[in-house]
Amino acid sequence: MRSLFVVCIAAALLSGCKDNSVGAQPPSSYFAIDLQSDFEHDLVRVQIDGKVIFNDTANTNLVLSLARHLTPTVEQGTHLISVAMADTKLVREAYVDVGDTTTLAVTYNRQTQQFAIAVYHSIILYD
Repeated sequence: MRSLFVVCIAAALLSGCKDNSVGAQPPSSYFAIDLQSDFEHDLVRVQIDGKVIFNDTANTNLVLSLARHLTPTVEQGTHLISVAMADTKLVREAYVDVGDTTTLAVTYNRQTQQFAIAVYHSIILYD
């Protein structure tokens, strides 16, 4: 009988945590943009759907192969990602489907002066 009472109390508490508001948005997912290799004090601008989320210097840590780890909040769905190198015409854009877990790895090839964007449906760990 006591365990039934505890279960009822737990159910009542959990049901109070729901968002029953009209037009509630789905929860945000894990989304990261990792500026990885070959950045050398380069001024980089990253945009999501036309909104600037990063406009700063990127410098790759050669041990980690990571310059910057960005974690903007976005809703699940398709978004236009734009990465640009300041003071140049170098821009790379891609439409990305953001799911539960999405990480974009952005690399810069200094020799060819091109960006590459790879999409992973997992979290990239750097040790």
